[in-house]
Amino acid sequence: MLTDTALPVGWHYLRNAAVERQDNRSADGGSFLRFQVRTINDPGRALQGMALDGRRIDQIRLSARVRGVTITRPSDSHSGPAVVITFYDRRRAAIQSERLGPWGRDFDWQRVERTIDVPLATREAIVRVGLLGAAGTLDIDEVRLVVLENP
Repeated sequence: MLTDTALPVGWHYLRNAAVERQDNRSADGGSFLRFQVRTINDPGRALQGMALDGRRIDQIRLSARVRGVTITRPSDSHSGPAVVITFYDRRRAAIQSERLGPWGRDFDWQRVERTIDVPLATREAIVRVGLLGAAGTLDIDEVRLVVLENP
């Protein structure tokens, strides 16, 4: 969530990130979060943690609006600009990670989304957004995690 402050509310460990307020340049014409990194493997990220109980929630929909400019990904095919959710068990051990992305090069605003199964053992989750090892500029807006109703 973006407000009138310089940093987004509820996001932590921000690195190489800034809120941009340029009319008609975001997905909805308002504010968005911009990550800019000049060197591959420099940090460019933000994290948000939450309680998420896999005994009660079977699926989520993770979505965002993203735009990239001059993105260069590292040689590791799994690294690069993305929205990543990692599920943790009751001991805070990682169970698995799922992602939207990674993306490369230049692309205009686009909506990305994915329906993800929540592992039964999940008790917490962390969402990471950003360049995640890549260089360039990533703009991100409207990050949403929606709990889908159990069938």
